[in-house]
Amino acid sequence: MARAGTTTAFTFGDSITRQQANYYDWKTYDSKVTYTGNPTATNAGKTVSVGSYPSNAFGLHEVHGNVWEWTEDCWNGSYTGAPAEGSAWASGDCGQRVLRGGSWNDDPYFARSTHRYGLIVGNRTFSLGFRVARTD
Repeated sequence: MARAGTTTAFTFGDSITRQQANYYDWKTYDSKVTYTGNPTATNAGKTVSVGSYPSNAFGLHEVHGNVWEWTEDCWNGSYTGAPAEGSAWASGDCGQRVLRGGSWNDDPYFARSTHRYGLIVGNRTFSLGFRVARTD
């Protein structure tokens, strides 16, 4: 959902600015690949309300940064065997679920569309959340 049909690091391109997402630039990763278009800006220092930043092509807001989002996917170490049609991956280590999107307290490296992280079900912290979705 974060990709919204794109092939870039973020739905809006290969770099990210404070006008596009809520993140923190720790600069702990390769300094040549910070992904930031505005590295001197400061983050909000907390979560922000949905709709604070522009939506992606699917109309979803805050898919990069703000809070890590729990997904239905069970954790798998690679994409080998992943469902090709985009459904939830219901096999693998289902004691862990996949988190995506990064948070307001993370470097933009973690907010990339391709980045995913496995976490034990039931963990709670200030940087985790979920997206409520409705189908007709």
